[in-house]
This record gives sequence, structure tokens and C-alpha cells, in this order.
Amino acid sequence: MPKSTFYKLTTEKQMTICQSALEEFSTYDYAEASINRIIKQAKISRGSFYTYFDDKNDLYIYCMTTCLFNDKIDAKGNFYDFIVRVFDVLMTNGQKYPEFMEKVLLASTQKQQMALWKTINLTKSEQLRQGFRFKAEKDLQIIWSLCQTIIWQSLTAYFIAHHSYQESKDLLLRQLLFLKIGIQG
Repeated sequence: MPKSTFYKLTTEKQMTICQSALEEFSTYDYAEASINRIIKQAKISRGSFYTYFDDKNDLYIYCMTTCLFNDKIDAKGNFYDFIVRVFDVLMTNGQKYPEFMEKVLLASTQKQQMALWKTINLTKSEQLRQGFRFKAEKDLQIIWSLCQTIIWQSLTAYFIAHHSYQESKDLLLRQLLFLKIGIQG
């Protein structure tokens, strides 16, 4: 995430840097994305870049979390409704930046994905645990991990396989139903 010096910049300059990075990460795969092109377009020096971010990965994670998860997700209601809301937020924000979302889905490392998921803090939400027969924190984290995979697959169906929005959401709901009722007959 950005260093404190980044937040001392004007909002306009922050947006310029973020927009330059977003264009770069939307055009090129992460490995091919260039800090040189980003700083040239943002009109900042290389030295300034490193006073704002540790490295390219730091900037990439910042773009992921601010562009794709910039909405607060209400933790009210049951866990399954919450998962659908997470999917909806990622889908809506991903549609604003479809090329970036496609690159994120195809090429993000596990570390980068974990940074995205960490923007949702489940540990403090007792409401999400209601209705589960397992109440331990570890159990919630296991279910959350499974749900991350389900969300990722459903987003991939839309942004990569070009399924319709409804087909992608139906895939999400169907997989969540398996979690909810189990697979034993």
C-alpha cells in the first residue's frame, strides 16, 4: 500500500498516478508493465515514485484494492447474502475497468489476491457467523477461502469466458448452494 508521502499529495496528483498505473496494468500483463511508462505518463520522477510506493507490486495492489474494492460491503444478514454482495461489488467495479479486471483474474499472484481479499475484514463480524453450526474463527476462514475461489471462478466466467452477467451470477449461486446444503444426498 502507499507510503504516507503518497497521501500528502493532492487528490488530483494521487488520481493522476493511479490512472496512469491503471492504464498500464490494463494494457500490459503485470510482468510486462513498466514503472518507466507509469512515471512518464504521471509526470513524476522515479525517485518520487519510490517515496510513494515500495515497488510495482505495491502500486498494483493499491490499484486492485482501490479500483475493485472501493466500496464498503455491508456485513449485515447471512453469510451467503454477504458473498453475493462481494461478487456484485467486484462485478460492478470490474465492469468499470474490464481490461484491468481481466488481467487481475488471469495473472494475479496469490499474494496479490490475498491483499485484495484482506480488504474485507470478516473477523469482527459476529453477524456473518450466525446460522453456521461451526463458530470457530478458523472455520469461518476456511469457508471464506472456499467462497473466494467461488467468487473468482464466477468473475472469470464473465470477464474471461464472456458468459453473461446472469450466467456468472447463477454459477456463483449454484456453487454457494452446494456449500450451504452439502453434497451428500
